[in-house]
Amino acid sequence: MKIQDIISPQPLMEAKGLFGRKAGDIFTDDNGEKARFEEIKMYPPEGETYPDIKSCDAAKNEIEKKSGIKILWANAHRPNLLAFAIARLTMEDGNTMLWGRHYQSVPKNPIGTWGNQDAPGTWSLQTKSAKKMKTGLTPQDLIATEQSFSNPAAVISWIENKGAPAEIVDGLNQLASGKLPVFQGQSHNLEAIRDYLGEIMQPIALMTGMVGADADLARKEVLKKPWKQCSVMWPQAKNTNLVDSVFSSKTGATLGISSKGASGANASSANIWTAITKAQENNRTDLLTEHAKMIEIMKIINENSAIEGPIVLGLRFNIITDKVANEIRKLVQDEVSDTTKLSPQAKKLFSEYGGRSNVSGYRVGYVLLATLAKKVSEYVNHIPEFGQGCLEFLNQASILQIYTSAKVVGTDVHITGFNAIYPPEYSGTVYLDAGKNYFSSRIAGKISFKYVPQKS
Repeated sequence: MKIQDIISPQPLMEAKGLFGRKAGDIFTDDNGEKARFEEIKMYPPEGETYPDIKSCDAAKNEIEKKSGIKILWANAHRPNLLAFAIARLTMEDGNTMLWGRHYQSVPKNPIGTWGNQDAPGTWSLQTKSAKKMKTGLTPQDLIATEQSFSNPAAVISWIENKGAPAEIVDGLNQLASGKLPVFQGQSHNLEAIRDYLGEIMQPIALMTGMVGADADLARKEVLKKPWKQCSVMWPQAKNTNLVDSVFSSKTGATLGISSKGASGANASSANIWTAITKAQENNRTDLLTEHAKMIEIMKIINENSAIEGPIVLGLRFNIITDKVANEIRKLVQDEVSDTTKLSPQAKKLFSEYGGRSNVSGYRVGYVLLATLAKKVSEYVNHIPEFGQGCLEFLNQASILQIYTSAKVVGTDVHITGFNAIYPPEYSGTVYLDAGKNYFSSRIAGKISFKYVPQKS
């Protein structure tokens, strides 16, 4: 597998695509907006093509005129494309959105000709994980606070007051009493209960003494107190990396609980930097010396803003000059959308990836910064010591990995056990991933990290 395939995986085209969508299917964009799919039609309604480009354009203009809605096109229009499809969606606020795709001619069977991933802008079909998230069983749904809880009863009372379903509360009460729970009538929610509710169940199981062995080792080594003398909180950012909950003792010691572990949860600069700090406190001069270059890169990412991080790294590795760096800073600040005044060097950078100018909020500075972040990430990811160093530090971090096993019995979900691993066993590698937070319309955060487990 090529490194670029890991860093920027290409989505697989679903066989049915937009022409196979059902009314009510949900699409989301990278701003969290939702749109409900309504219908899709091919034009011309009869025949294979319009007679010429003028007639084709006239038909498109007529649709926009009658609907009063500007069509968002998924691909560019060329003279040989004399047919098109229009998809109609309804936004959460009730407004209608029209998507269009140009065709050379009306296909005999349009199924599969317009992939779900080829929607305009950043719209994409809601994924399986997104649907699982919709069940409302995440800590962000059921806990929705970063306050700490000192015992299972307090956690369950809080969840019940938040309006959790009775069968969920009943299962958690079974767990708090020291029994492996059964969630009645929840067979359709197996994955959500195991993966998302599991992030809540695991700390309760720890507090009730249902998880031993490595869990006890982590508690004794890190917290140095019994579970019952510690409190737990759930970070509320939905993209929290590696750690899903955090135990704290009265001495200030903290132990992160990772409910995903080696199944692919991503690392973060905070995770890795905390591990580096722990190595410094423990005088791990072997790690600190061996991975000095990786630490330097992490320090730049950790100590600089989302804007300055890629710029400083770009300068560090001679990817850009000081002149281009200052040009990017000014363009980001001024929020311009005109490319005519770019320097030759900036124009070259701009053209490497570009950006969709029809995206709301499109800005030249954001495109340049996003491109630079991708180039920096690609450069760093070709330094073998970087990913290896990240893993070595993570594997001496104060993180306890726990897995929840579950099965369906009839219409119920049975939790069959919890398995703990400490010290953590992250095997594979860590990559920088600029595609997650840098867009042509905004900056969502710093360069992120992608943890890719080693295949067994």
